Amino acid sequence: MKAERTKQAQDWNLMLVATSEREPAPLLETLRNGVTTSGGWVLSQGKVSARCADIDFEFPRARCMEVYSLLVATGVELSQEAHQQLAELCHCTMQLNEGGQSAPARVYLSVYAGEGSESFLGQTMGSRTEAA
Repeated sequence: MKAERTKQAQDWNLMLVATSEREPAPLLETLRNGVTTSGGWVLSQGKVSARCADIDFEFPRARCMEVYSLLVATGVELSQEAHQQLAELCHCTMQLNEGGQSAPARVYLSVYAGEGSESFLGQTMGSRTEAA
């Protein structure tokens, strides 16, 4: 029973990576609006460079499916690891049948421009690349 309580109290702080076909900074307003519509709140957002933008937000865990759908609907291409983390969050939330009474989930999302994006996005975890 104690392990179950620990799992329910688990903090969900996800660090996600995605690419975008266009410059990522304009997507931030769309993401901001979607997050607030889903009952969440944006902690920070900003353009890191011409090819990268970040957004940091929280939302009630009971709304995780809405947030996952929002991320996909904006047209960003989530990394495989990002999909896995979001799927696990949704699965655990549904299994606990929480009804929104738990601590919020937090997402820190970095979006890179698709052309010339970070090379690690297409690699599987644990793979090695050789230096030129």
